[in-house]
Amino acid sequence: MATSSSVRGAASSSPAYSVSSQPTSVLARVAAADAKEALAVAAAAARAPSSSEPAAGAGSSGDADSSCAAHGRASPSAEVDLSGDTSVLHWSDALNTFGGEVNILKRLLKKFEERAKPTMSRLYKLAVDADLQTLKREAYSLKGSAGYISARDLKQAAQALEAALEAYPRETGAPSLAEYLAPCLEECAAQQQKVLLAIRSRLQP
Repeated sequence: MATSSSVRGAASSSPAYSVSSQPTSVLARVAAADAKEALAVAAAAARAPSSSEPAAGAGSSGDADSSCAAHGRASPSAEVDLSGDTSVLHWSDALNTFGGEVNILKRLLKKFEERAKPTMSRLYKLAVDADLQTLKREAYSLKGSAGYISARDLKQAAQALEAALEAYPRETGAPSLAEYLAPCLEECAAQQQKVLLAIRSRLQP
């Protein structure tokens, strides 16, 4: 399964993941666990090789989940300075949005920082609960807030999540919503973490 393609461009076409169906007991065994832990189990199941799954590069299905794959999925180190990376946080664009008012932008960034963890926790839980409609609203909200502060990569990750939600197969035998969305949610979490590091660099005295 391809996992190294950039999330860029995902919003223009609905991804059709070739995630193999895993036994429903995968999530059942963690039903009492924290929602994020449950999603981690689902993500591992989704990435597990399957004899029925074509090798990467063996046709279009091999690239099926690449639109949500992390081009930098691993969470960045806290020591990395991302404040100058315009794809993570375009400071000048965001500042222009607020008429050059630095204090207003900083207050907004602080609010984004405070809401970041609850936002991802909701997304994780909604995926495990298979609440498709609420997930759509939350993905739309994440896309909007990311766009508002000119967090381009996070906005694109949220757009890919929206596209995946629209393309989710509902037929019998389809993967669970959490399994299906695992690559997109991991990418959103990774991009959000980068934005938070960039914000902290900007807000530090």
